[in-house]
Amino acid sequence: MIAIRKMQSSEIYRIAEIDRTEHIAKEYILRNGSLEITDVNWHVHRWDSEKKIKEWVPIAEGYENMWGAFDKENLVGFAVYRAHLTDDMAQFAILHISYDYRRMGLGRRLSEKILEKARADGAKKIYVTSTPTKATVGFYQKLGFELAKHVNKELYELEPHDIHMIMEL
Repeated sequence: MIAIRKMQSSEIYRIAEIDRTEHIAKEYILRNGSLEITDVNWHVHRWDSEKKIKEWVPIAEGYENMWGAFDKENLVGFAVYRAHLTDDMAQFAILHISYDYRRMGLGRRLSEKILEKARADGAKKIYVTSTPTKATVGFYQKLGFELAKHVNKELYELEPHDIHMIMEL
């Protein structure tokens, strides 16, 4: 049984346990307001967890908004939420599931925690920048996210190739 729980600040180093590897064969490109699928041949390798911790801690607002999926004591997935991207919009900042644990519903379970928190915080909308892979964009669309009509300039500058999406809460 995999447990979902809020992570503590002392657990941030555990993101190194996530197996981010995968092969990607299809990605989306946003052209003229529409998604176009294209063939790619990407091999995603493990990330530099020390670098990612430095990047992600400010987004997690001092670790206050991180949830993890734990298989016994092993971290197999995590999600990070930013409460105030704008006055009425939160950000679904990060979601990663270890390779061997994908397609088991963990992403959905972690997402539900993020969406529940955003609603409790009074957000009217939530923003996500999705990696352009077919699987990831499709996952967010199934949750109810739609292409952003107006992208967040700050996030677009950080991730111009990502697919920017918004969900009304």
